[in-house]
Amino acid sequence: KARRAEIRARKEKEAEARAKAEAKAAAEAEAKAREEERIKVSGLPEGTKRCFQVIKDLMSHPILEVFNLPVDPDANPRYYNTVKQPLALSDVRRHLCDGLYGDSLTAFYRDVQVVFDNATCFNSQNSGMIEVADKASAIFERLLLEQVLKCRQDLCVTDNCLTCWDPLLDMRYLLCD
Repeated sequence: KARRAEIRARKEKEAEARAKAEAKAAAEAEAKAREEERIKVSGLPEGTKRCFQVIKDLMSHPILEVFNLPVDPDANPRYYNTVKQPLALSDVRRHLCDGLYGDSLTAFYRDVQVVFDNATCFNSQNSGMIEVADKASAIFERLLLEQVLKCRQDLCVTDNCLTCWDPLLDMRYLLCD
C-alpha cells in the first residue's frame, strides 16, 4: 500500500508540474502575442489606434465577454447555418492589427455591429442575449464617439477633417461622411 501511495503521489506531482509548465508556456505565448500586437498597432494611423482601443475596452467589459471569441460550433451547431457572416470581437481586433480596414471607419463600425446583430438574429427574444447585444451596441457607440470621433488631441492633417473642426469647442473629428 505504501508503494502505491508513493507512486500515486509521484504521479500527482508530475501532473502538477506538467500543468504548471503548460500554464507558464501559455502565459509566455500570450505575452509574446500581445507584444507582437503592440508593435503592429504602434505602426497604425492614429484613427486606427483609437479604434483598437475601443475594441480593447469592449473586450475587457465584463458583460461583453460573450462576444470576444467565435461561437463554438459544437456548443451551437445551428449557429453557422443561421448566421451568414459570423464575427467575434477578436476577429475585428485582428483585422485592425492587420490593417484590413485601412482608413475605413465605416467598415470597422459595420463589423462591430455585425457581431452584435448576429446575437440578435440567432437568439430568441426571451434568451436575454438580445438585451445584452443592444447594451453592447450602445456601449460601442458611446466609446466610438468618445474615443474616435471626438478628441481633443491634435491629429495629423490626414487623420481628421479640418472642415468639421469646431474651434469653439477645440474638437476635431477624425473623419466625416
